[in-house]
Amino acid sequence: TAFKMAERLFPNIRIKQIPNYYLSDIVREYGTLKRKESEGRSILFLSEPVGRATNTSGIKSAHHVSEFRALRDTLSIVCALKKSIPVIIRFHPSEKKSKYDGIIERYSTKMKITKSANRKIVDDMAKAKLVIGMTSMSLIVSLACNKKTISYYATANKPCMLPAKNLIRVKTYSALRSGIRTFVSR
Repeated sequence: TAFKMAERLFPNIRIKQIPNYYLSDIVREYGTLKRKESEGRSILFLSEPVGRATNTSGIKSAHHVSEFRALRDTLSIVCALKKSIPVIIRFHPSEKKSKYDGIIERYSTKMKITKSANRKIVDDMAKAKLVIGMTSMSLIVSLACNKKTISYYATANKPCMLPAKNLIRVKTYSALRSGIRTFVSR
């Protein structure tokens, strides 16, 4: 943990660990919602403004997964499942709600896709069975709420750096497909 690392790196300084009250409040609120509702059955896609699909030299890369490709891959996999699983897209506060309209239009005739209008993330978490994102800190919130959580960030040069043991990190379409199939079949 970061606390143990700090103690090791700074042996002559007293280190004090302070709880993350924001995360604690979300987990508490989620617990209250969870008791009121049955377990969610949707997939929650956490959007984020990752950027253009370019490599470190600024050259367009076919191997980099942009947030657009991450959503397309997710929807493609869910669409191919034998059972209908709704997908909720939760946007980063800096993103426009129209960001994925073209992708949504392509899949909306085959499956249910909803753009979240919820102000609080716990409202979306309560509806989700599985949470998929890239590197969003909301993945940590998902894990704290005991949700099955996948980080789909397919680039060899920059793995997801979120410090979480239970975060399922996938780098390929087939691994994402396997992860989605595993958790929605339960």
